Amino acid sequence: LHRAQEYARPECHHCGDFTGELAVPDVRQAARRVVYFPGSTIGNFCPREADVLLGRIARLAGPGGGLLLGADLRKSVAVLERAYDDAAGVTAAFNRNLLVRINRELGADFDPASFRHRAFYNAEDHCIEMHLVSTRDQTVTLVGERIDFAAGESVRTERSHKYDVGELVSAKGIAEGISNSNWLIETRTIDGSCHRFILTMYEARTDIGELPFFLSLLDHLAERGCPVPRTIHDRDGAAFRMHEGPDGAKKALALIEFLPGVSVTLPTPGQARAVGAALAQVHLAAAEFPATRANSLGPADWQQLLGDCGAEGLAAIDPGLPALIDRELPSLARDWPQDLPRSVIHADLFPDNVLMLDDAVTGLIDFYFACTDIVAYDVAVTHAAWCFDASGTRFDPALSRALLEGYQAVRPLSAEERAALPLLARGAAMRFLATRAYDWMHTPADALVTRKDPMAFARRLAFYADPANAGVFAA
Repeated sequence: LHRAQEYARPECHHCGDFTGELAVPDVRQAARRVVYFPGSTIGNFCPREADVLLGRIARLAGPGGGLLLGADLRKSVAVLERAYDDAAGVTAAFNRNLLVRINRELGADFDPASFRHRAFYNAEDHCIEMHLVSTRDQTVTLVGERIDFAAGESVRTERSHKYDVGELVSAKGIAEGISNSNWLIETRTIDGSCHRFILTMYEARTDIGELPFFLSLLDHLAERGCPVPRTIHDRDGAAFRMHEGPDGAKKALALIEFLPGVSVTLPTPGQARAVGAALAQVHLAAAEFPATRANSLGPADWQQLLGDCGAEGLAAIDPGLPALIDRELPSLARDWPQDLPRSVIHADLFPDNVLMLDDAVTGLIDFYFACTDIVAYDVAVTHAAWCFDASGTRFDPALSRALLEGYQAVRPLSAEERAALPLLARGAAMRFLATRAYDWMHTPADALVTRKDPMAFARRLAFYADPANAGVFAA
């Protein structure tokens, strides 16, 4: 509401029946048409009818359109039945008023006082049913027909379906989860269709206090059309819940939309171009995100992590590693840009955090390093993640060109951002070199987590620092 003045006054041009085909005049050209269907009227349709209505709305909204839909969620039976059979008798009077209208508009002779209101939850169909129950044997005339009612016989006047993610069908652990525990959840809804979600349990490494930032960021980006999974909120609107295990430990749980696609290991230029465009789309959408989070792995943190490793520890990884770090780290700290555009960035967009179908990006996932930082730094991180082989030995110029072209087609880089990319790429390589070196030295030998080679990013750092490669980011 506080932004209402930014929008033109709405105009009403059409009155129609939404149970038939919808048609609205093209009174104003707009970038996007959004249909607003408030209340919980969708619940008065059976699932098949609701599908038909939603199809009509989709045709009305058109390609790229949207729907803001009101729907009532499933709750405890006691809560629902109290709502539809309130102690004050408001719903009962509303229900019996149907008979008053039938008498007035169709010339019937119902005696409303001879019918009792009844509401109950139909567990099989997940809906509330409202009935009018005859309190005596009686005969009613309606449009010339005589209708006999026995005492206790009822007329169903309303059905109101209640929605949720469905009944649990299966839950399968996802082995790829390292920092957190993940399950693939499959459910079945009242229309018989199956749906998939990701259930995440956040382990000790995740700061629960930062979950509202991460999960609300997903919702913000998804609402703006980015290929990002939505958070499935609970009946109270919460994005996550706390669960107490058998040992008394409490952990946070969140249900996330499942997106199709697979992560690629040998990307093509077409895929790199699509990733660049998707990253730019996220950067544009994130510019409006109101929350902020400091980058916990910035230049000062690289120095701390590498200092904790020590020169001897780094030399044990590779004899030339201390000299490379001593040469690069001071200049990165001294020259790190302070005046480039900043926004919320992903900061960890490796191929395993991107889902693809052919050359299309279907999902950007794992936003748990997202933070407020230099936008072009995120481009540099993604460049380092996508444009080399796994060992960091071979640079692929075709992937580099495609990634940058895809990004620039959506969000052109400024001259200042372009000029800073070589430095930012060195910083991106140093960031992952630092975290990998620290983990290499501090991960127990019997840990289930596979250590990642720090030298894969030491080689990237050496590549970006070599003056012969200065033209990689040239326009």
